[in-house]
Amino acid sequence: MIKMWAKISRFYPPWLDVICVICLGFIWLYTAVRYGLMADQIPTHFGFSGTPDAWSSKSFGSVFMLLLIGTIVWMAMFLINYFLIIKPEDPRKYINLPQGRKDAMSLEEVEALRRITVQGMAIINLTVVLMFVFIQYGMVNSALGLQNGLGWGVNVLVGILLIETAWLTWKTFSLSKNASGARR
Repeated sequence: MIKMWAKISRFYPPWLDVICVICLGFIWLYTAVRYGLMADQIPTHFGFSGTPDAWSSKSFGSVFMLLLIGTIVWMAMFLINYFLIIKPEDPRKYINLPQGRKDAMSLEEVEALRRITVQGMAIINLTVVLMFVFIQYGMVNSALGLQNGLGWGVNVLVGILLIETAWLTWKTFSLSKNASGARR
């Protein structure tokens, strides 16, 4: 675990992953504690405005499925980030570029591309976890009659996620383009 923490620390602050675990743990606990208090019909889908537009009977699946999916998505993204990007000694193996472009890149350029990719994936992973938590929290509170819908937060997080994704795409493209273009 300490070795993994040290490897991650080379690329981004590992507390980003700790925040994800704390948020997921919180929302699992929050949902489990309030499960028995929920009405027989709970909101299971929300429109763009955040108000419920579909309801289902309360069941383990209808209440906890989103949490299960969110946890699996977080774990998958974390494992991909660690085992395919951070851990390998030769990052060229996992860079999705034409072989000629990869060969034209120096080790420093490849490492810069790896660092940006890892940081971007960690930030996107945190944003996705926050989205799952925010949606689940709103769903539970709507089922309890404490709020009417999700509010504006999900739309803000979707906007942030789109910005992060566009920035990561632009940054990785420009790093790989500049590296191959400098040698022509």
